[in-house]
Amino acid sequence: MFKRLRSLFRVLTRRRDFEDGMTEELRFHIEQYADDLVHSGMSPEKAARQARMEFGSLESAKGDCREERGLHLLDEFRRELSYAVRLLRKTPGFTATALLTLAVCLGANLTIFAVIDSVLLRPLPFPDSNRLMTIFNTYPKAGVERDGSSLTNYYERRGHIPAFTSLAIYSYGTEIIGEPGSTEREQTMRVSPDFSLRLGSAR
Repeated sequence: MFKRLRSLFRVLTRRRDFEDGMTEELRFHIEQYADDLVHSGMSPEKAARQARMEFGSLESAKGDCREERGLHLLDEFRRELSYAVRLLRKTPGFTATALLTLAVCLGANLTIFAVIDSVLLRPLPFPDSNRLMTIFNTYPKAGVERDGSSLTNYYERRGHIPAFTSLAIYSYGTEIIGEPGSTEREQTMRVSPDFSLRLGSAR
C-alpha cells in the first residue's frame, strides 16, 4: 500500500514526464510488434497497419495505463473541481452566501470543540487532577442514580473511606447581592473549609 502511494505521488509530481514516457513506450511496443510481423513475411505497410489495429488508439491505451495507476480518479476529481469553480464564478451571489455559511459553520464547530477541549478533554488545572473524584448517593429502588450528600453523610464518611485521602463537600445555590434598590440574584457555590486545600494539594 505504501509503495503504491509513493508511486502515485511520484507520478503526480512528474505528470508530464510520465505522459511522455508512456507515449514513447506504447509507440515502441507497436513498432516492435510491427517489426515482428515484417520478419514473419508481412509487408512493412501492412505490418504497421495491423499493429495499430491490434493495439488500438494510443489514447485508449494510455487511458488504460492511467486507470491502472489510479490516475483516472484524480483526473475526474480535477474535472469536477474545475466545473464547480466555473459554476461558482458565474454565480457570485450564491458563492458568497455559500462561503459565508461555510465560514459560520466552521467557526461554530471550532468554538464547540474549544469548549469541549477545555472542559472535558484537558486535565483539570489542579495538582494530580486525575485523582480527584466526585461522589454521589444512589437509590436504585427510587430511580435516583445521582443524588447529593447531606452534611450528616459528609461528616459520617469523612476519614472513614480508605480509598480516599480526604473528602470535601460543596453545594450550589443562589444569593441576593448588591446595594438596596439595585440587587441581583446570582448563582453561588458553598464549600467546606478544606475544599480549596484539597484542590491545591490532592496528594
